[in-house]
Amino acid sequence: MGLLSRIRTKLKETYRFIIVHNETYAQAGNYTFTLGRLLLLSVVAMGLLIVVTSVLIVFTPLREFIPGYTDAQLKREHARLMEDTDRLTHQIARQDSFTLVLQQVLQLQQTDSMLARAEGLLTMPGSTTALGLSGAQANTFVNPVEGKLTKRFHEKDEHFGIDLSAATNATVVAAADGRVIFAEYSHDTGHVIALQHASNTISIYKHNNRLFKKVGSYVLAGEPVAAAGDSGELSTGPHLHFEIWENGKPVDPLKYVSY
Repeated sequence: MGLLSRIRTKLKETYRFIIVHNETYAQAGNYTFTLGRLLLLSVVAMGLLIVVTSVLIVFTPLREFIPGYTDAQLKREHARLMEDTDRLTHQIARQDSFTLVLQQVLQLQQTDSMLARAEGLLTMPGSTTALGLSGAQANTFVNPVEGKLTKRFHEKDEHFGIDLSAATNATVVAAADGRVIFAEYSHDTGHVIALQHASNTISIYKHNNRLFKKVGSYVLAGEPVAAAGDSGELSTGPHLHFEIWENGKPVDPLKYVSY
């Protein structure tokens, strides 16, 4: 007889389980079973125990008391938080860089050579509107893009410029002669370029699709500096957000351009 046959025979053999009172020897129970049936019941009982235990662990707070159970979940959450932190740190660094550049420019004192260059800007052709500034100095501004005015300047609402509807990739031009002091991507305002003009005046162009100039480039009024677009989280459609700052304070661009 082979091994499997002997095992099958053993599993089919019948056994009796009798429960007897210890003192009176009265029979309290009499059960018959086979090893096969006992093994099957044991497997079913263990399966039910595993299922019930798994349900309790997954769907009840009991899982918090099991050492090491939440380690994988915590590691995934930690990795996600680290990625978010790195992304936010990078965005903050870009914003800080933009702010630092503006602060440095606005704090510069006009030297004699800067004044001479500023006076030279006044004699260049191509101007349309003159800004009334102290003394004989003035900046001349042209419309930065062809489009319609969709939102006005509201300093109290921290909307420090005007929004101009523009087709995607419409040409954005320098509003006045000046030098590029910032050309970067910002998470909120997309591709941004800023120009330093005479008399501590800065013009800023936001939400562009791409930039044509780099920091340090000198541009003339009407010269293309970017292509309009819809970049940045704060953009709600293709347009140009245009700002003008004088001596560290925002001013209404509609005082100097016509829309």
